[in-house]
Amino acid sequence: MKHMRPVIKLLRLPAADKWLIFKVAIMLPLVEGGLRLFGLQVVARILESPAKSVALPFESSPEVERQARLLSMVRHRHPFAGKCLSRSLTLWWCLRRTGIKSEVRLGIRKDGSKLRGHAWVEYQGKPVCEPPGVCQRYAVLTDLPLRGLTWSS
Repeated sequence: MKHMRPVIKLLRLPAADKWLIFKVAIMLPLVEGGLRLFGLQVVARILESPAKSVALPFESSPEVERQARLLSMVRHRHPFAGKCLSRSLTLWWCLRRTGIKSEVRLGIRKDGSKLRGHAWVEYQGKPVCEPPGVCQRYAVLTDLPLRGLTWSS
């Protein structure tokens, strides 16, 4: 019965959460595949398509946290969850679809002789669903080529 807990938990979720989980489960491998086939510029341009006009509640922080939590739930169980860039782009796309402005940040850090990259989403200037100190561990890139980076998970 232990293996049924995730299914029971999913069935108990509100319909809006189930719908978001479905969208994320579809988008994660599409974004990851798109990044591998077409690159960041093309995928970002596609995901930037006009967002819906949605009337937001006064405080959208709980919605950001909800979407990040559900994406995290999916990525831990999804066989094709991808790396941090595809997860960040997927969360950013989901937030845009609900009218919430956020930004994808790309950062690099030196790890021995390697240059490591990481991507995350920021909402109101703060990282979403990231361990503390991510902004201090990575130097944020601005308009730099992304070839040659090894993306951490």
